[in-house]
Parts: sequence; structure tokens; C-alpha cells
Amino acid sequence: MFTGLQLYSVRDALAADFEGTLKAVHEMGYQGVEFAGICDKTAAEIKALCTKYALTPISAHVSLKEMMEIPDIFQTYAEIGCKYIVIPYLPEEIRPTANDYTGLITTVETVCKKAMDAGLIMLYHNHDFEFLRL
Repeated sequence: MFTGLQLYSVRDALAADFEGTLKAVHEMGYQGVEFAGICDKTAAEIKALCTKYALTPISAHVSLKEMMEIPDIFQTYAEIGCKYIVIPYLPEEIRPTANDYTGLITTVETVCKKAMDAGLIMLYHNHDFEFLRL
């Protein structure tokens, strides 16, 4: 069995001691990780630490804002070795309304293209508000 950990659940420990946290995650028996930020580390540093601690970088939760504003964000996660990149949440101010999906659709199409160009598969992490009737 393969067991992975969403690193968002240990984000405070990761920010305080990135390598020590990855080591502890490995020692707990996890084989894979999903990133939720990289704490100002380079892709090469993270890839080396994942190799050192036998952790497979599966995916990364990255905000739409970061996807749109950080030019090399997709290449960074591809270099780390992630296969997937995930839109983790839609802030209320950009959620679609019953009358307007076009802005969000355009944004998501743009980031999906960038993800594909970097060899990543785009995913979306849904929440309860997506099931509200508009």
C-alpha cells in the first residue's frame, strides 16, 4: 500500500523546519507527499530532500493567484517531480454566479494550458460551496 500526506496538515512544522519535517513524515511511514507551499526552497532542494527521505512528490495545492502571477510556478512543481497541480480553493470574490461563469472559465483555461505545457495534470479540490444551487 502507498500512503501519502498532504503537507498542508503539517504546514507550521514545515515552515519552521522543512527538512526535519520531511524526515519525520518519512519516519512515520509515508511514501508520498502533496505540497501546499515550498517555504522559499528551490525545486532542486526539494527534489533532493524527497529523494533523501524516499518521498514521492505527488502533487501540489497552488492558489489560482499564484498560478496566474508566478511565471515559473508550473515548471517548479514539474521539476520537483509532481505529476499533478491542484486548484485548492476559489476565494469568494472570484466564485462564479448564476449569471457569470466566463471570468472563472477563462482563468481556469489559462492555468490548465500552462500546466499542460509543463507536463502537469490539473486537478480541482472541491468544497461544499460548489454544491450550492445558483
